[in-house]
Amino acid sequence: MTHALVTGIGGQDGGYLAALLRARGHRVTGTTRGDPAAVAAALPADCAGTDVVRLDPADGGAIAALLDAARPDVVYHLAAPADPNVAWRHPGAAMDAIVGATARWLEHLAARHPATRFVLAGSCQVFGPDSAAPQSEMTPIGPRTPYGVAKAAAQFLVASFRDGRGLHASTAILFNHESARRPATYVTARVCDAVARIEAEGAGAAPLELGTLTVVRDWGHARDHMAALVTMAEGDAPGDYVIGTGTGRTVADFCAAAFGAAGLDWRPHVVSNPAFARAGDVPALVADPARAARLLGWRATTPFDALLGEMLDAARARRHATAAR
Repeated sequence: MTHALVTGIGGQDGGYLAALLRARGHRVTGTTRGDPAAVAAALPADCAGTDVVRLDPADGGAIAALLDAARPDVVYHLAAPADPNVAWRHPGAAMDAIVGATARWLEHLAARHPATRFVLAGSCQVFGPDSAAPQSEMTPIGPRTPYGVAKAAAQFLVASFRDGRGLHASTAILFNHESARRPATYVTARVCDAVARIEAEGAGAAPLELGTLTVVRDWGHARDHMAALVTMAEGDAPGDYVIGTGTGRTVADFCAAAFGAAGLDWRPHVVSNPAFARAGDVPALVADPARAARLLGWRATTPFDALLGEMLDAARARRHATAAR
């Protein structure tokens, strides 16, 4: 039985990844900074049987001890600050949480468990404002945000241990991936929550304030993206792989689709507020996943409308639950 270790299992991606691994018959151990019992209880039902342990990613000794005790066949390193805006407020902490933690995992794998495979959940934020979409593995890396800089450094570390120490180590350069489990701090969840609210409150409801509406993003389903990580871990060719749908939409397009699904015109209900614009943001981030398709056989399978429907249903359920309370 394959034993997988998933760091940061309590987030959106961790639940989907654990479920995929459990469905394949793998043993799964997840790590969290919080209360392991609470995180385990919050995991979806299809993650049943997953063990959750507490781990401080800043503690190299604890990482080494966990690797020695668990002896996993593969480490999926998801743990990182989930909101890129946090890195602007605490850049030093973000660098250690992303780069330092990745370095500690790689250091101890190379020294003690070199046969264990490693997959880093990277980010399309490694590409800078000047990069042209679609972005591929050949697109120059040039981030302008602390989060992007940290993810780029972690990606380079993975490549260095792959090439210099012979680890089967890969980075999934993940483009935007959403689901019904996406926290409300993300623009897609905010839009869907606004749709549910305005449906309930009617025409007089307060509008939703967003930042720049013209930025283009490639929104896929988190389940598909996590399937790509599993394919990377099991493949024979470790490397960096761009993971996304290959289709770009503006924030305005997302708003139009979400409100349109509820029979509403989005324009009276959405206001662009420059105060919410992100510094150093990339105008267009759209994946070119041709290499993943060619070498791994991976393709995104969830249609955008299906993803949006899931998110809207979840937003309405949250709205109803709040009203009931």
